[in-house]
Amino acid sequence: MYGRLFTFGRKKLKYGLIEAFFTWLESLEVLLFLWALADYYNSHRLGFFSI
Repeated sequence: MYGRLFTFGRKKLKYGLIEAFFTWLESLEVLLFLWALADYYNSHRLGFFSI
């Protein structure tokens, strides 16, 4: 990803930065989904919502 960023050259550098940002954002979305899934499982396993 970052290696390709330097091959774009000066003219297309902003497009490379945008692509790197969206790639990072996709990774963040996966991590947030896994965190929410673990939080949901943990809260139901301990019975916080059944009180």
